[in-house]
Amino acid sequence: MTAQNSGQVHDFGDQLGRVPAHRHPLGGGWVADTARADATAYVGPNAAVYGQAAAIATSRIEDFARISGRATVAQNAIVRDNAQVFGDSLVTADAVVSEGAWVFERAHVTSRARISGAANVQGAAIVTDTARVGGQVTLRGNTRIDGETVRG
Repeated sequence: MTAQNSGQVHDFGDQLGRVPAHRHPLGGGWVADTARADATAYVGPNAAVYGQAAAIATSRIEDFARISGRATVAQNAIVRDNAQVFGDSLVTADAVVSEGAWVFERAHVTSRARISGAANVQGAAIVTDTARVGGQVTLRGNTRIDGETVRG
């Protein structure tokens, strides 16, 4: 769990203003005191984890990536570039979300799947088994992509 009452504050740009937060020891990115970023996770200097989000174990939050809401990134997953993971979503098992892609609501990205570009994965969508989703693609609802490539 993160350190509570760090004495520092940070504005995550989420309309809540300055909230108690601290710099992560591995990477130096901002972590809200209400969020979780394990000591073994990497939160890069320009990345952020806030709300009740969690960066667990050996996950990596890099570049200008944002993890918020109650989202979880775990098991060697990487969120990088300007990507955002939020809501109750889950990115896990060596998955990568990059290049400004969004994963949100209750979406799951897992098992070495890759989400990139302007892609949005939302609702209860699942992307798994080395699937590739990129470009101007939006996956909604109960969509499931297993090991396929979907480009827009």
